[in-house]
Amino acid sequence: MIGAAVARALVRRRGRGRFTRVSAPFPRLDLPTLFAARDDAVYVATPAGETRLAIGAAARLVGTGPDRFAQLRDAARPLPRDARLYLIGTFVDEEARAVLPRFELVQDAESSTLIVTIDRDAPATDVRAELDELARAARPASEGRAPRIASGPSTDEDAVFLALVARARDEIRARGAEKIVVHRQSRLTLDGPPALAAVLRALGATQGATTRYAFHVDGSVFLVATPERLVRRSGDRVEADVLAGSLPRTEGEPQCLLASTKDRAEHALTRGAIGEILAARCSTIALWGPTVRTLPHVHHLHTRIEGRLARPTHVLDLVAALHPTPAVGGVPRAAALAFIAAHERPSRGWYAGPIGWFEPSGDGDLSVAIRCALVDGPHVTLYAGAGIVAASDPERELAETVAKRRAMATAFGLSLGDTP
Repeated sequence: MIGAAVARALVRRRGRGRFTRVSAPFPRLDLPTLFAARDDAVYVATPAGETRLAIGAAARLVGTGPDRFAQLRDAARPLPRDARLYLIGTFVDEEARAVLPRFELVQDAESSTLIVTIDRDAPATDVRAELDELARAARPASEGRAPRIASGPSTDEDAVFLALVARARDEIRARGAEKIVVHRQSRLTLDGPPALAAVLRALGATQGATTRYAFHVDGSVFLVATPERLVRRSGDRVEADVLAGSLPRTEGEPQCLLASTKDRAEHALTRGAIGEILAARCSTIALWGPTVRTLPHVHHLHTRIEGRLARPTHVLDLVAALHPTPAVGGVPRAAALAFIAAHERPSRGWYAGPIGWFEPSGDGDLSVAIRCALVDGPHVTLYAGAGIVAASDPERELAETVAKRRAMATAFGLSLGDTP
């Protein structure tokens, strides 16, 4: 059977350390279907065409409170330096979680590889049987029709968001802050659970320029199709995105966004804050932009930042310094977060938190969890946010969130009365 070669390799590689890791070519599987069949998986697909599915746990780490990322960094030190841990964090300081998967399938256009990590201290299992079961679970099945909306968002959702935008704008005009990012949640009840494999495939087809994540977490599934990198570290090189200032594609062409004084000012606040944080840690730094990044439903002002670290710095230390950026929090950070805590209901949860992977060595690639949905049985919650500045118009900010939530709604096959 397909697990035999991997099982033999694990026996050959077993050594004195706590963890034994081995990688080997593996038959190509349907990863969206396998994700949907499990309740302990993480799915990641990149614009470059690489797809990864992490299954089970050789180790689980949890950090809480303001130093949660430092807790994860320290807890990961005994793990293999090149092991990839998958991270999901809440927007504020409640929690961050990381998992070192037991099995990891890596597929691109050229190859399919399996990575197995065995914890010597865990109960022994039949790896061969587990791998054969994975192959069986990955066989595509009929997904049936797309669920329909049984009940939609609350009737006052738009009015509540308009009032929140106006309140944030008043706070800014009173000089309590320069920018405050606010968000809305649209909770839908469907007439049946959505087919997660079909949703992941639809995101790949419609949002292929984004990084797509799916996490099984606390009995729910958190789905992300984000265009925004928080930070990537590879050796001494760092990269980050500045994504602030948006325009629904139905309201204008890219040059309209470039000509918008309001959006360019909003972008400059975010660009300046992220650039300053990274410049303080880099010997050299370069910024390219702003240019317009166009996605299926929205234009974004985008600046790309690259730098070289002046001294070794773990990617999670960079995350701790950057998050939340002004793209999802505001400027000044403390004033914006105080407003969000006082006025946003319900709380953001995983929305706008960091999501991605890191290695104990310090390398990693983390994104900002925007363009999201939380799936809990037949219930789907869609998230969207908007950056508010003194010149913001509440109706236009509402239209921006409508355009942003289409990324997920379309993948579910849902129409909220605003999708094409």
